[in-house]
Amino acid sequence: IQTVYDAFPTALGVTVAVVFVVVGVAFRSILIPLRSVFTISLTLGLVYGLATFVYEDNILNFFQLGGVTGLGALYWIPPILSFSICVGLGLDYDIFLLTRILEYRQAGMSDRQSILMGLARTGRIITAAGGIMAVAFFGLLFSRMLLLNQLSFFLVAAVLVDTLLIRTMVVP
Repeated sequence: IQTVYDAFPTALGVTVAVVFVVVGVAFRSILIPLRSVFTISLTLGLVYGLATFVYEDNILNFFQLGGVTGLGALYWIPPILSFSICVGLGLDYDIFLLTRILEYRQAGMSDRQSILMGLARTGRIITAAGGIMAVAFFGLLFSRMLLLNQLSFFLVAAVLVDTLLIRTMVVP
């Protein structure tokens, strides 16, 4: 367990570097990858904090739901496993939205018009895709296996936070 946690900062750094380089090259910008890394980090921070509230601080115990009953601790692997999946999902939605905005900008629209049109054209698709992913991951939320239960929580929370909050309110 300690070996995995010792390697995690390196994996985090490599992931951030790869995201920065790929997005920077794709969009020929330095600010866009900075914003992408920031919004993905914001999603991860919110989700990891929410998981801590639910499983360590027992914030939802009053609902008496098996899937979100706090145990006083998180199992060691769900934060590690969910990291790459959450980054991939967030980056996918981000690239989809940014590509559409860039297309409108290259067609001659102003920055503001491009953002509004990009959001209008992709917002429903991103939200629907997020909803589908959340439903798919939700099935494991009430698993009796702690690993599956907590991993499902991380993924459902990440998809919902990213699609409903970050992509609609923070990115524009």
